[in-house]
Amino acid sequence: EYTRIQAQHEKIDINPLNGALLSMMAFFMCIPELVFKGGTATLVTEITKDNKIIDGYAIAGGVTRLGTTGIFTAIIMSIIAVKLYAWFVKKNIVVSMPDTVPAGVSRSFTALIPTAAIALTVIIINGILMAFNTDIYKIVAIPFGFVTNLTSTWVGLMVVYFIMHALWIVGIHGATIVTSFLTPIVLSNMQLNQKGANIPFAGEFNNCFVTIGGSGATLGMVIFIAFFAKSAQLGALGKASVVPAFFNINEPILFGMPVVYNPYTAIPFFLAPMASMSMAYFA
Repeated sequence: EYTRIQAQHEKIDINPLNGALLSMMAFFMCIPELVFKGGTATLVTEITKDNKIIDGYAIAGGVTRLGTTGIFTAIIMSIIAVKLYAWFVKKNIVVSMPDTVPAGVSRSFTALIPTAAIALTVIIINGILMAFNTDIYKIVAIPFGFVTNLTSTWVGLMVVYFIMHALWIVGIHGATIVTSFLTPIVLSNMQLNQKGANIPFAGEFNNCFVTIGGSGATLGMVIFIAFFAKSAQLGALGKASVVPAFFNINEPILFGMPVVYNPYTAIPFFLAPMASMSMAYFA
């Protein structure tokens, strides 16, 4: 999808499948753990009680770096790969084939030089980081760890839901922006809970316990205006919004009532999800 967006933005002809494959290649090149030993790069092998790394691959019920901890790294490497792919095509630094060659074959040759450039770029990045005894996973883990710790506290979650709903008030889809960033953390916390941890902010915590009826926890309000509102307009809006609200879809209410840019509904819009989050967190 990012390749398609890049193609539209740059007005160039790049193949989304090639972009996806190049992104996967860049990501997989970052998975093995390497160290400099004797002047050469060596795959890490370390087997202890708490850590099992075999030929560079950390194993814990599967390859650890292919789990939720690798999502942010995958995003970063995908951006790098697609940007480089688009740049080479835009500058026409590609292997061009005659028009008589089938399109599928031609696209494969077009990706040859970008593929080599992406591989070389990833090798250079990994080499530089390896020289400092680290890698991209460990670099990404620094802010990721901070945010993870933040979402493990009640105060941190209050901040998260305040930001989410503050964005909504000014017309920005706060749920999409905030939850897209928090999804890897939620999935990671869910894995930790499976191993015996007790982290509330995991799995479907948000959809099941906080934003009931959609952002702002508006299910109760939707039911009320659908059946008890004195305004015929609000009543019609409520009845049209009841079924979507049970699936946490409330854009008709947010923009139709409206809640967005409405100072009268801003306070309950902030407080309702914070109250439901607090009850779920301490339950």
